Amino acid sequence: MTTESFDFEVFDPTVYRRQRARHISSPSVSLVVNGRNRDILINPAAMAAMGDPSSVVLLWSASERAIGLRPARDDDPNAYRVRPNNGRPGRVSATGYCRRFGLLERPSQRLSASWGDGILVAKLDEGTAFTEGSKRPLSDAPVAG
Repeated sequence: MTTESFDFEVFDPTVYRRQRARHISSPSVSLVVNGRNRDILINPAAMAAMGDPSSVVLLWSASERAIGLRPARDDDPNAYRVRPNNGRPGRVSATGYCRRFGLLERPSQRLSASWGDGILVAKLDEGTAFTEGSKRPLSDAPVAG
């Protein structure tokens, strides 16, 4: 077999490590398909920005197409518990939330998040889809609404 027609690309591990470090150090959330359920995963930087809450209230901005997470007391009737995610912070069950706001058909995606006015905000139109398990991007293009 000849490899002349193969379009090989050299893997640069330093670039991968920089991208991974940036993802870990910048607040982000992931909207994840988990079988028939949906979860919101919150990375350590986002948890720290919110003050490591044990519960959050899930918010939705239709005009901005944005998910909002506001730290909440555990006894707040609108609060969702933040469960550990395989030893890492932040998993919130969000199937009902996704059903209510029409997000069940979206692919799993990672969303950059920002903290302001007591709310962690992640815009859906600025997310990157990924394959479940690997969190490898499906493409560099944002996920369409």
